[in-house]
Formats: sequence, C-alpha cells, structure tokens
Amino acid sequence: MHAHNWDWRQECVDTCIVLRICNANGPDILSFTEAGALARHGLNSNGVSLTGNAMSCHKDFQHGPGAPVVLLRRRLLEATNLAQAMRTVWSANRYCSSNMILAQSSATDGCCVSLEAAPDEVYPMLPQDDVLVHANHWLSPVALAKLRDPGLAARPDSLYRQHRVESALRTVTNRAIAWDDVRSTLADDFGYPDGVLRSPKPGDFSSISATVATTLMDAAKGVMWVARKPYESCEFQEYAL
Repeated sequence: MHAHNWDWRQECVDTCIVLRICNANGPDILSFTEAGALARHGLNSNGVSLTGNAMSCHKDFQHGPGAPVVLLRRRLLEATNLAQAMRTVWSANRYCSSNMILAQSSATDGCCVSLEAAPDEVYPMLPQDDVLVHANHWLSPVALAKLRDPGLAARPDSLYRQHRVESALRTVTNRAIAWDDVRSTLADDFGYPDGVLRSPKPGDFSSISATVATTLMDAAKGVMWVARKPYESCEFQEYAL
C-alpha cells in the first residue's frame, strides 16, 4: 500500500493529469503529474512505485547544474526493480534536496525504502514494523547531524504531520492496515488549515497552498486512485495499467 498527499499550489488542481505510458523497451508506467511534466509519482508494470516530498538543506542549488527532480522521478518509474531505482537516485547529479519513497510489490510480498537525497549524499531509511512515513523534514540521524534545514521554519507543521500519520497507522494492531485506515489518516485536518490534509490558505510562494490531490496506489495490481481537491470531497477516481 503506497499513498501520498500532494500539497502544492491550489491552481494545479486544474492542471494535473494521469499518464499511462506504454514502453517498448521497459515497464509500462502509470503516473500522476502536472500536464507537461515527466512524472511526479506513480507505479509501473513491474510493481515499482514512487512518491516524493519536497525537502531543503543549506547545500541546495550550490553545485549546479543538476538533473531536474521531474526527470529523476521519471527515470525511477522506468526502473525494472527496486534495486535499479535506488541505484538511480545514488548516481544522479542532484541540484536540490528531495525525499523519495520507493517500493516494489508483488501479489504476495513487498519492500520499501525512504531515500532522503541531498545534493551530495543520500540518507536511506527502512520501514519500522512494516510502516514507513515521511513528511517534509529530515529524519535520518546522520542527515540531522550534517545538514541545516532552512525549510522547517516555514513549514514546522511537518513535525506533527509526520507524527500523526505514523501514530494513526501504528494504532492498527489487531488486523492488517486497510485502505479505509489510510484514507482517514490522510484526511486528518488537525491544526486546520495546516493539517495532514491541507485546506487552501496563502502560501509562501505568492499563491494559495492546498492538498491538491490524495493518491493511493496498489502497485502489485497496477491500480491508482486519485482524489482531486480532497479538502472538499474525498471522491477517488480509479486508473489502471
């Protein structure tokens, strides 16, 4: 189960698409992205899935030029397996920080990893008790010892968003986590309008900030569900490879 809340410019509600890409020399891809962009997050026919989060550190934009994040994400979705996707992150010439959660799923098994990628180093983190959560701040103890995060002052809510999602999923102890659990967790509006589900408010980039879309992915089945403007109504549209 791979899921994501995308917080960005509210106007992107009307400029996002789902791309179904048929590759002659690689896995087919299902990707949610802005129109005109290569990829934001998605899955492929080999069961590889990807979501990404904005990150920042004091080394950003100091060692350019580098590969745009959308190009790197597209390359990850073209990976034949999880190992190739991870190698692609390590070998990329990165211009700024970002976090990428990568996974590979089959009908009976799965594995995932969170890669906190600074321009010059990658800090991996594995799930704890089969749960892996990431917001918009650094979690790796090694990264925290090395990096300054100028973005956390602008988005301190990342700290409690991380905690609330992780805590909510870990309270499911007597059964397997279900999609209803994931949907309700991503709809948490504690701290309104700065919740896990972000309601529209003026952003720090001369625009309106909001949770543009909630995306759920079952990569083993090649299925994605997207809820547009989830702060108004969590109605999911299904897309499939």
